[in-house]
Amino acid sequence: MKAQILSSKNPILRLALEEIASELIYPFDFVILAVSPRYPYYDVPIFISEILQVKGESFLAFHAIDAFENTNLIESGIVACFITFERKGRIKKFTASNLKPCKFKTLVNETANYISDNSSLFHIIIADYSNGYFPLFLKLLSSELERRKIPPDRICGAIASTSVKSGIRKPGYLFTDNKVIEDGFVILSFENIEGKIGLSTGIFKRGPVYAITSGEDFKIYELDGNLQVVSPRVS
Repeated sequence: MKAQILSSKNPILRLALEEIASELIYPFDFVILAVSPRYPYYDVPIFISEILQVKGESFLAFHAIDAFENTNLIESGIVACFITFERKGRIKKFTASNLKPCKFKTLVNETANYISDNSSLFHIIIADYSNGYFPLFLKLLSSELERRKIPPDRICGAIASTSVKSGIRKPGYLFTDNKVIEDGFVILSFENIEGKIGLSTGIFKRGPVYAITSGEDFKIYELDGNLQVVSPRVS
């Protein structure tokens, strides 16, 4: 698997995506985008599909006030990660919207079934805070996965970020399948991909900072002179 990381701070959504498209090396298989909530949310899935020439099922975008392009903090813009699979890698998705306590029991069971049926895959969950409902849902889901003896070492995720005004948090929208997902979440499941989970503590550096000492094109072979990163098993 190889990736291209591109970004733009242009305050106009169309121009920001056109700037990214002008630097993009085609083709690619999937793109994940962190999009500032300052852009009109209803235009996001339309412009992504049109300007980046990507089908709705082949992208996931989510609101992020700030995002990273490698080691650079991109404020109020777009950061896009374009993924190309070199072997048998692919991405499956599970989506949910309108997350409410009355739906928890059914949705917990459906989500747990999906993860159970795909327990060998590496899962990334991106969610809207949903007025505090998602953390409650995640607690119930975690308990159900533990009851089913599904280990959590192949599941990670994050909550889309957005602004808070007068004590009220604006929705953190997600975008995929040419739709706007409100009060919901998306699970990206990577097949034939080796994944490893670490701990993020925000924008402050914690722990060691590694230097790439051997690489070619998109591939990293060595960090700090001794850590092998790419192996024949990676798609």
